[in-house]
Amino acid sequence: FVLASLNDLTPSEEGALNEVWFDPSSAEIVPRLQQSFQDLRPQACLTSRQTKFMLKTLHEQEFTRLVSEMSIDRIKWFRDCAAKDSFETMYPERFCELAKLIEPRAVGVTPEEHRRFCAAQTSQANRDRNLYALWSIEGKAGSYTVLDAVPLADEPHPHYVTLEAFKRDMGAEWSKFKYGSYKLVQDYAERLANHIQTVLPEIKKTPTAFVLLRPSAIKLDTAATLVYDRLTELLPDVQTDRMDRAGHLHGDFAQMSEAERAQALKGMFKLRGAVDFEAKYLLIEDSVVSGAHYKVTQDALHGLGVHPNNIYAFVLASLNSLRSSE
Repeated sequence: FVLASLNDLTPSEEGALNEVWFDPSSAEIVPRLQQSFQDLRPQACLTSRQTKFMLKTLHEQEFTRLVSEMSIDRIKWFRDCAAKDSFETMYPERFCELAKLIEPRAVGVTPEEHRRFCAAQTSQANRDRNLYALWSIEGKAGSYTVLDAVPLADEPHPHYVTLEAFKRDMGAEWSKFKYGSYKLVQDYAERLANHIQTVLPEIKKTPTAFVLLRPSAIKLDTAATLVYDRLTELLPDVQTDRMDRAGHLHGDFAQMSEAERAQALKGMFKLRGAVDFEAKYLLIEDSVVSGAHYKVTQDALHGLGVHPNNIYAFVLASLNSLRSSE
């Protein structure tokens, strides 16, 4: 028994029928949504359709206006309702905007801090969860300063630079490193060890509370595994473990979408040793683009019972808003 049987209609026609009043292009959409909250049963959550409309369909400007006019308690109500259907995993950017309104002081002022803050709003695997880099290569500049030259090595990390500046000032050096230059591996590993100790100063006092995690590889070394091996010498009292990889990928990873990458890597990584539930795991990588490997590592550790807050990635270069080909 149904209210309406819609026959021979396309999905877009059905959607348009549902949005006759709640038209996302209407100048009245924000007050209409506000009124829809008043029409709910007292203390009830929004319907799934209301929630998804606000998170998915509503234009960014109208979404910002709508939630900005809510009280903090009302924002929390909307966030908690949406989380019941795990919408934070589908629309993390919108959840981040809610979190910024609830906890504005926690957002941070740098791009890396902001990305980490947004990643922390969900328990799902995320490219930016506790991600710390020496160089943050920005393909799209925001309201922050992106340098047109790579700073000196002893300046605080991360260094925010444009892709063009990084290629011009460090391109040749970086290319040599990726192909295994022993001298550069030593140099970059020392810089990364210093950065780890700056971010996590407690690692000096209680090194056994941390696990250096060797990135996934089959047999042959990669630039990342070479850096990891050197770090075990620079941080000798820190526990060590590794992610084992089942085999090679089939297909061109650079041409895959994020969903295709996740599917291709699903189940390929596993932790070799016994899990330490109290320790912080520090994955070492040379560079992160989409973060597919890091996210699969998070899933593997989370599945073993490691809390998401105890999973970190320390990388040489974080490539943001760039295509894999770049």
